Amino acid sequence: MVFELINNSIENILISFFISQYLKLDDNILNFILSTVVINTILSTILSYLNIIGITQTLLIQTIIVLFLYKYHENFSFQDIITSLFVNILLFISIYISIYMISLLYNLTPSLIYQSNTLYIVHVFLSKLLFIFLIYVSLKTRPLKFSKIQIKEQNYLLLFEFLIVIVMAYYFLSNTLIEKINILSFFSSFGFLLLFFLFCYIFNRIIIINQELYETKLKNKQNYYKLENLKNLNTIKNHTENIEHRINYILQSIEYDLKNKNYNAAIKKINYSKELVHNIAPALCP
Repeated sequence: MVFELINNSIENILISFFISQYLKLDDNILNFILSTVVINTILSTILSYLNIIGITQTLLIQTIIVLFLYKYHENFSFQDIITSLFVNILLFISIYISIYMISLLYNLTPSLIYQSNTLYIVHVFLSKLLFIFLIYVSLKTRPLKFSKIQIKEQNYLLLFEFLIVIVMAYYFLSNTLIEKINILSFFSSFGFLLLFFLFCYIFNRIIIINQELYETKLKNKQNYYKLENLKNLNTIKNHTENIEHRINYILQSIEYDLKNKNYNAAIKKINYSKELVHNIAPALCP
């Protein structure tokens, strides 16, 4: 029981650490890690004691993680859930490779490993090393490219990723634990790894394509507004030039009236020229 508690705490620390680093939770990293690790360690230990493992335990732990991501991550989105499931795939892959390696080495079925304390401890230690290695590589390479814009295709990718987790958990319980491992079954773990990389590739392609479409639409919209502004500027320019010509004509006419002492006509033309000047300001601010 104590060993399981330590094992589960280390596993949950690694999961929460990866998620917090990948999503860059900043000031809330410590709160997120402490909250998820404490609750999920207790939860996973109790579930393992009750022999509730596989997809049920995974989903319950993921639910706790998502709830705390919603609480501590200001920009919570589907990308948070994708990252959370992503690290579970890494965990499953490390468990698969570890148990296959030990089974091949000792020529045993995986279920017998769980019946031997020594082999089980070796399996746990090896799987944790593989998990740490996959976490390190993923944090360095960041195989999932995220975008600030919300993309509807992410919902389908989230479903696809969820199905990968279910299939891996189901395959582990229904086939891996009860069958004797051979070279072909060992390579099935690499099949899951290829499926995992395929997911990352598809995810990134959709993100990149949507980002390019978004930037193209934004550029087209900017070009449209530039053309509209040019049209408005040309309209204002023509309008002010017309007013300028009319005022120039009126000033010449006023000068003629003043020379001929026709003051009433001059005053009317001055008032009219004031109205033309007042019309210039609204034209400059359409």
